[in-house]
Amino acid sequence: MDEDKLAELRRLLGAKVVFYRKLKGWNQLKLADRLGITRQYLSKIEHGQCSCSVELLVCISTVLGVDIAELINSKGLREE
Repeated sequence: MDEDKLAELRRLLGAKVVFYRKLKGWNQLKLADRLGITRQYLSKIEHGQCSCSVELLVCISTVLGVDIAELINSKGLREE
């Protein structure tokens, strides 16, 4: 997979994390604390600046109450 496609997938994942975090009414610090990561690392994920491990992706999915497939599919945000 080329770097542009990977960057787009990271950006889309980050946008989905932001969307579902805000849907819960949480700020970055609250989500980061629940995930056991720093707010700065969460910010990088949300801005598509870095990838996260599969383990962290599972944690994000669980904590946000969102199916992991929804977070990683290449489609945009679904309407809630």
